Amino acid sequence: MREVFLFLLLLLSSCLGVSTAVVPPSGSEPPTPITPTLGPPPMLTKEFLIVEDVDALVLESYPMQLRLAVRGYWPSGCSGDVRVEQALEGDTLTVRIWRGMVVGAVCPAVIVPYYETIAIEGGFTQLPAEIVVNGYTVRPNP
Repeated sequence: MREVFLFLLLLLSSCLGVSTAVVPPSGSEPPTPITPTLGPPPMLTKEFLIVEDVDALVLESYPMQLRLAVRGYWPSGCSGDVRVEQALEGDTLTVRIWRGMVVGAVCPAVIVPYYETIAIEGGFTQLPAEIVVNGYTVRPNP
């Protein structure tokens, strides 16, 4: 019975990504405590948001503050932390919205709607001529 229990424990720990060592007690020695260790972190891939519409919202302040109302959808039903990267090069503001997905994850085949207002870091003395969010281009009106 004990061997079956140890086998099931080893099988369960391998499924959870935890490595353990089984040390059977010899004679009258007390069992040696075993500290599980986590395996390497999972490899991630980027899943980009499919953007359907972007509205540039300019706040009345000096320097100008910019918000982007982004509407789109995620192409799968998996969940993950949403990340926003932005870069201003010349007159073009580029924003990338993505989430980290575990490589090989099995996700439901559903489209998940997304609507969020994103604050753009920094102040502007003039609006960028062009804003590109995941390939969707908008030219804000001054």
